[in-house]
Amino acid sequence: MSLVIYTKPGCPYCEQARAYYNSKGIPFTDYDAQNDRARRKEMLSYSGGDPTVPCIVEDGKYKGSGWGEFVLAGLLFDLRETDAWILERLNNEEIPQDNNGPTPGPAGNYFSA
Repeated sequence: MSLVIYTKPGCPYCEQARAYYNSKGIPFTDYDAQNDRARRKEMLSYSGGDPTVPCIVEDGKYKGSGWGEFVLAGLLFDLRETDAWILERLNNEEIPQDNNGPTPGPAGNYFSA
């Protein structure tokens, strides 16, 4: 996988993107789209003219601009994992149910204390 991040100096969202990919051990190329006109033009061609950074390009395909979208996408993925975890517990009868669905425990939650 080839990952390119177009950034600008001092951008906190760009730093979050760098920190995220570094923490996952995912190598990337970081281009300064503010001070390098050629890289800015390249970024704008990928993003359809959107100047928002960071701009993420994976294997030559535009993935998106801005870091909030990527964080939200990750959160939604985590929620899908949580839903799958809950469904697995329901199917294994680890969460008490009645005919109306899961039954809260004594603490008001659906999990044993």
